[in-house]
Amino acid sequence: MLCQARMSGRAKVRIVCQMLEGWFIGDTDALTKSKHFKKPIPKRLTKCNPDDQPNPKAQLKALRNGYTEIKGAKAIAPHLTPSKNRSKSFNHTVQALRDLLGT
Repeated sequence: MLCQARMSGRAKVRIVCQMLEGWFIGDTDALTKSKHFKKPIPKRLTKCNPDDQPNPKAQLKALRNGYTEIKGAKAIAPHLTPSKNRSKSFNHTVQALRDLLGT
């Protein structure tokens, strides 16, 4: 039996392969505002292409002993500003969600 989706062409497929920490590095203001890190955010992170970082999780762990994905996400995510994020993969994902929602 063939089932047809009734989404009127509103379906998109996005496979998110990037570490969440790469998206966080794309918004260094959010890193600072989170007050989660014990060390200052290095200037190199404010200028880099976040999607090209080989191990963004290790970079954030270097800024705080005991960094974990869950605690980091809870602290940083509320401060993310999508329009200021330098990560292309983040922006493509946000745009795909907006397209699906019609916003």
